[in-house]
Amino acid sequence: YFLMIASVGVQLYFNRVIAKSVNDKRQLSQQFWDIFVSKLLLSLTVFAMYIAVITIFIDDYYLIFLLQGIYIIGAALDISWFYAGTEKFKIPSLSNIVASVIVLSVVVIFVKDQSDLSLYVFTIAIVTVLNQLPLFIYLKRYITFVSVNWRQVWYIFHSSLAYLLPNGQLNLYTSISCVVLGLVGTYQQVGIF
Repeated sequence: YFLMIASVGVQLYFNRVIAKSVNDKRQLSQQFWDIFVSKLLLSLTVFAMYIAVITIFIDDYYLIFLLQGIYIIGAALDISWFYAGTEKFKIPSLSNIVASVIVLSVVVIFVKDQSDLSLYVFTIAIVTVLNQLPLFIYLKRYITFVSVNWRQVWYIFHSSLAYLLPNGQLNLYTSISCVVLGLVGTYQQVGIF
């Protein structure tokens, strides 16, 4: 759920905003940086909340939960919405393929039994973050650095929240049975379910 909040409004709203600005490099750059900063601030806030919640409520598997927090950092740095809005799908697609091959290789070579769970979680989470590196490298072809319009950052944040409620309800509806089972059952029962 923390990851869902950190990714608020990305695929629908941000794609549309970028698509409207695709023909004007200055406006495209402004929109990108305003969206990115808005999303980054929200994600960092969510990350701090996540760390606080797992520190207070999690005893078992604390390291696993901590490593999964890397996904929130990955969500903060995810700029695939920019490439979707500009209809440039080659770079994110190739990056995802390379990331998948890396994860598969590391898992097959290094993960041998249950004691390697933290290595498995770390590998998948860190590759999610590193998967953003090529997207940032190629980004300089399409935009320039411009100063952030803080009023626009707030507007983007506020507008993207409109997408959180329906998406949040859908995610909650589809996963509530696992949450309830996790509250009354064991980790093994949730895994089997």
